[in-house]
Amino acid sequence: DKEMRLIKLHGFDTALSGMNMYSYDLWHRKWHLIDDLLE
Repeated sequence: DKEMRLIKLHGFDTALSGMNMYSYDLWHRKWHLIDDLLE
């Protein structure tokens, strides 16, 4: 039971960091688009 809880926590952490990487990627792309528009 304790191991299952650890696995769930780890999966949640991984999903969370994956989402953070995804939003960071989107945010980065948005700035590139803005740069292109400003030039």
